Amino acid sequence: MAWVGAGGDLYSGGGEPFSEPLYQDGAGRWLTKSEALAAATPTRPGVEWTDGLTVRGASNDPNTKSTVHLAQPGPDGQPTALRLEVVGLTGWNTFRIDLPASPFGAGEELTEVWVRGTPGQATTLEWVESDRSRWIASIPLTAEWQRHVLEPADFHYWPHDGREDRQYTTFNPAEARVLGFGPAMGHGSAHEGDLTVELSAVRPAARVGDTAPFAQPVIETLSPWYKQYVDPAGLRRPFQRAVGATLTPEQEGRHTIAADGLSRYAAANGATLWWRPEGVTSPAAADDAAALAGARAGGRLLNAGPGH
Repeated sequence: MAWVGAGGDLYSGGGEPFSEPLYQDGAGRWLTKSEALAAATPTRPGVEWTDGLTVRGASNDPNTKSTVHLAQPGPDGQPTALRLEVVGLTGWNTFRIDLPASPFGAGEELTEVWVRGTPGQATTLEWVESDRSRWIASIPLTAEWQRHVLEPADFHYWPHDGREDRQYTTFNPAEARVLGFGPAMGHGSAHEGDLTVELSAVRPAARVGDTAPFAQPVIETLSPWYKQYVDPAGLRRPFQRAVGATLTPEQEGRHTIAADGLSRYAAANGATLWWRPEGVTSPAAADDAAALAGARAGGRLLNAGPGH
């Protein structure tokens, strides 16, 4: 961003720009977001599904039969998991436990849980904050235990009792006071029928590196995502800019697209932004070296007319 802003040239092409940012961990390694989340390791027990917990259930259909088994063996073999058996799901069949305080400590905002169950179905995992705002994530079920590390943004606000005051905010782990689970149609792939859900202990974890949400920079013809489109052949191309493609006065730049698909945006600050669709080569030139070499050659007509 700083390079282009200072008038530097940029040549790029292929997939969506900035779609997979890298994050640096404490050891100096560069990781994708999924790798950074996978590297997060809980250090405290969290919420364990042991005997003696008071589990409250609710369902849209009183005829739906469900049973919760606590102190079941989890993926590590320890009796800290649960198994939920539901017969005849028609809408939602969920359960909750109250917490004396948030299980998240200072610097912890990730939720780790291992899940398995009836393939093709899904379960919710829900946090309720002290202000009674509800935050729900959907987790697909598979036959084998699968680890999931969820960010606050993975828990979506669920309006209830007519309140919508938190819909533009994010789940705050420090205020978690209730933990819920269970299938609910409309959340993920949950659908009618019988199913089984198994959940491990739910543990908080701290982020590895700064994996906070990444805001795509604004770079004309390249980013954010809406600056480009995917054509019928599956190639990603910049939208043709109407501004700057005429002789009308404007200060933003001039955009041209060659017949072979090479996009060239000459910015008003002197930068030239190139985009080559993936796999498209120019029959007129073996590569784009000549075009790039000439990027600074000659003059640029950004505007013309009686006022210039």
